[in-house]
Parts: sequence; structure tokens; C-alpha cells
Amino acid sequence: MDVLNEQELMDINGGGLVSGIAGGLLGGGAGFLGGSAAVIAGYTTGNMNGEKARAIIKDTTMGFAGAGALAGGLSPLP
Repeated sequence: MDVLNEQELMDINGGGLVSGIAGGLLGGGAGFLGGSAAVIAGYTTGNMNGEKARAIIKDTTMGFAGAGALAGGLSPLP
């Protein structure tokens, strides 16, 4: 029977800080693109102004960055 030692368990526990930062950056980029698409659609239909556009892009970028950082920090990838 092969038993894992404590260091091996810590290594597979999660991605850690670097993976969390990378996931946050990737998620933020995806959120910015998604928010921009929503803003373009809003301007095309005439239902968008500058204040709404800034709020949508900010909210989607921060939301996706948080989700990406969470996924990156918890993933068992190096």
C-alpha cells in the first residue's frame, strides 16, 4: 500500500496563489469581453448610455475575475 506523505498532500491540495492570480487575470479578460459584447448590443438597440456601459463592464470584469481566481486557487493544477 502506497501512503502519501504530508508534502505530497499539500502539493495536490490546490493551485495556490499563482494559479489564483492567473485565473483572475483570465477571468477578468473574459468578463471584459463579455461585458463589452453586452454594451455593444445595448448601443445597437439604443438601450445603453455611458453610465450603464461603465457599470456593466466593471461588474462583469470583477465578477469573472473573482470566479476565475476562485477556480484557479482551488484547482489541483500547478
